[in-house]
Amino acid sequence: MLAATEGVVRMDRAVCEYPARPEDPGELRPENAPAIFSWISRDISQSGTMGDATAASEEKGKRWMEEASSALAQRIIELCLSLSQTKD
Repeated sequence: MLAATEGVVRMDRAVCEYPARPEDPGELRPENAPAIFSWISRDISQSGTMGDATAASEEKGKRWMEEASSALAQRIIELCLSLSQTKD
């Protein structure tokens, strides 16, 4: 969000809050735990944060967006090539 919304994120309000652990009571479990999941982040986080927002930086966000968009573009190219080979 720091990279995508310049000047909007309030880092003075950033928190470190991880979702429930598998041994925690209740019905919500993190990934790879017994299958029960939530629909909204506040079901597993008081603040809506999942992870350590205090470790965020604009540079990390830019790097993440660049790598994610490159990976997505590569996958689209692969799908297009696969579809064109199927039509031959």
